[in-house]
Amino acid sequence: MNGISVSSLLILAIGGTMAIAANMLTLVMIGQINRKLPESEQISYIFWGIGKVFRHHRRFYPRSWLVYLSLACDILMIASFVTLAWSLGLLRWGR
Repeated sequence: MNGISVSSLLILAIGGTMAIAANMLTLVMIGQINRKLPESEQISYIFWGIGKVFRHHRRFYPRSWLVYLSLACDILMIASFVTLAWSLGLLRWGR
C-alpha cells in the first residue's frame, strides 16, 4: 500500500497542534498587553512581531510562563515538521 504512514500522520497532527497552540498563546499575550497599553499604542492582532510581543509581555508580566510555553510549542512544532520531512524522505543527511 502506497501512502503516508500512520506515524507520519501523527507527527503532522502534533506539529499542527503545536502551531495552533503557539498562535493562540501569542494572541492571549497580545490581549493581556493591550489591557495595559493606551489605545494608541496597542499591538494589532493581525500585524504583530513576536519579539515585540514577548518583550512587552515580559515587561508587564515578569513572572508569567506564557512566553516560555509559547516558545516550547514553537520548538516542538519545528522539531515535528523536520521529523516529518525526514520520515517522508524530503531530507537526506549524509547521502
